[in-house]
Amino acid sequence: MVDSRTYEFEGDQPTIDDASVSREATLVGDVRIESGASVWPGVVLRGDIGPVRVGRQSHVGDNATIHASALSANGVSAMFG
Repeated sequence: MVDSRTYEFEGDQPTIDDASVSREATLVGDVRIESGASVWPGVVLRGDIGPVRVGRQSHVGDNATIHASALSANGVSAMFG
């Protein structure tokens, strides 16, 4: 079900491994969805300032918005799972 709205931002394109991403989710910039994860309808993942990572077997529920605001010491701003 990888028909989501994905948008490149400043050369960074969202990456979706073998995951379930709703066609009603929006992914922008440096976003990675790892294998077995799911992203539900209405979710917005914004990797426009820093990277967003959704780890293996993690789930982001309906209408959640996750926005990375700055890089951390490990180079990832928002990581789940």
